[in-house]
Amino acid sequence: VTGVQTCALPIFEDFLKTSKNVELNQTAEFYIAACRFALEDYDKAREAFEEFLKKYPQSPLVADAQFRLGRCHFELAKPEKAGDAKTREAQLKKAAEYYELVRSGGKKQELVPEVVFQLGYLYSFLGEFDAANYEKSATAFREYADKWPDQPLAPEALYQLAQSVNALKKYDDAIAALKRLVDKYPDDKLAPWGAFGIGAAQAAAQRPDEMAAALKAFVTKYPTHEKAGEALYSIGQSYENRGKIPEALGAYQNLVDFAANATEKADTLINPATAAQMQVANLLVRGRKFDEAVTSCLGFLKKFSDRSVPVRAIITQLSAMYRTNKMIEEGKTKFAELAAEYQQNADVRIAVTTALVDLANAAGDTQGAYSAALKLKVDPNRDRLPALSYISMGTTFLKTEHPADAKEAFETMLKAYPDDERNTPVALTGLGNALLSLNQLPEAEVQFNKVIADHSRHPAVLGAHLGLGKILEARGQFDPAVKEYEAARIPKSDTELEASFRIGLVAQLKKNDCKAALPMYARLLLASGPMAEEAAFRTAQCHRTLFLNGEKTALEIARRSYQSYLGRYKKNGRFLKEAQEELDSLPPPAPPPGG
Repeated sequence: VTGVQTCALPIFEDFLKTSKNVELNQTAEFYIAACRFALEDYDKAREAFEEFLKKYPQSPLVADAQFRLGRCHFELAKPEKAGDAKTREAQLKKAAEYYELVRSGGKKQELVPEVVFQLGYLYSFLGEFDAANYEKSATAFREYADKWPDQPLAPEALYQLAQSVNALKKYDDAIAALKRLVDKYPDDKLAPWGAFGIGAAQAAAQRPDEMAAALKAFVTKYPTHEKAGEALYSIGQSYENRGKIPEALGAYQNLVDFAANATEKADTLINPATAAQMQVANLLVRGRKFDEAVTSCLGFLKKFSDRSVPVRAIITQLSAMYRTNKMIEEGKTKFAELAAEYQQNADVRIAVTTALVDLANAAGDTQGAYSAALKLKVDPNRDRLPALSYISMGTTFLKTEHPADAKEAFETMLKAYPDDERNTPVALTGLGNALLSLNQLPEAEVQFNKVIADHSRHPAVLGAHLGLGKILEARGQFDPAVKEYEAARIPKSDTELEASFRIGLVAQLKKNDCKAALPMYARLLLASGPMAEEAAFRTAQCHRTLFLNGEKTALEIARRSYQSYLGRYKKNGRFLKEAQEELDSLPPPAPPPGG
């Protein structure tokens, strides 16, 4: 068709150069504009139709020109052409004006049904700018449905009528329109959506019991529809939001059973069922029924052990339950049992092993975490692990000082999941840290900068700043390093304590500024681990240095700081000998009065 229009355009243009026939000329001018329209050159088509209407206001083609001119403005209102909201609104208004002219002109009755239908949409779009237009939209769709009920677009008119009155919060009108759609056009593709929409309108009207009844009716009538899972989940959520926990548990369990018994287990059903099971577990744990929650999750696992997403989600849920409730050993025992039970099921085996890595890390059991990570590394499916498994593995290898293995894990994850926006920044930061540990500073710097440039709002960016600070510090660029460390010191983040510690070390050991170092070390004094131990020792050193530099009041603080360190870490402190020697080098305390 486009090719024909392309060929016709120059013919009509050449005709006009020589023709003296007014009637034929106006027809040619109309078809020149129509060719532009067919070629989707809407700006030139608009100009041509506007010129045609000015020259031939009495032409029998006026209604056709107005109709196409309205369509030109509609096409020019699309976001990719309009550019901004103000221009889009203006174009939509012009489109509606021309359609209204066709509607009221009475010259081309065969165009009126389509014009009325399109006006419904135009006013709906204009409702984004002025809600009063939703009323006009509803009027147009209602007129179409009433006047032309046998036309193919009548069901859509009723559906869109409901959307427009919904926007006006006239929920009963929306429900009436949707019921009419479902009853009058039960075989139309929009009938199921209408039935689902009745439940949504009841929810919007804050009638939860009516919503539940409507959604149950929808699922009964259309059990294989893509919204069936969402409908059943909404019922459970409604009960939960109202504090009706037994009813919520029953509704969520109903969804799980419905999905388990479904012939076709589409993701649109399985995903809500998985979310429902997670809510069942959460509600049971909240009700202090931990064992019942575990049993429920294990039952779900049996039903869906052949589906990757539910398996991973529920095992992750179990891991979080054990970790949050400080039942790490019980969790490790349960996961060991699952690993044995599902040894031949790759999804379960990998998810369980990943959970064991995370539980061991949460308990500070680095050796246990490393052992589990090694199992992932040699798993038969090691090249097709979930993204989180690679991250758990890589993070563990970093903690246990196996940077080459960590590098491999993070690189594999990035290659396997290049579009994973959630986990890519974590993997890039982990890869940077692995390269940093391998003393490949330029390569590490590239990874950290990728995170900062491309994922500036992701929490992993804090780790990237911390890593860049270490690189700059290694190069002797201490002020820029401190700037990066400061960027990583977001309160309650994983990087806050280490960044504070690094700033303290730079201040004390590189700049000889103990006063600046002390508040940084103080951030770690109530923490645990190697950095906290060193911060306690360095704090004592700083007070000793201040005393040696003339601050007499620092002497007693230094003495107490050394004694505190020696008492706290007397069994396996890394600086015991040095701390004792430095304490002994201090002047002895003054004898008590009268001694």
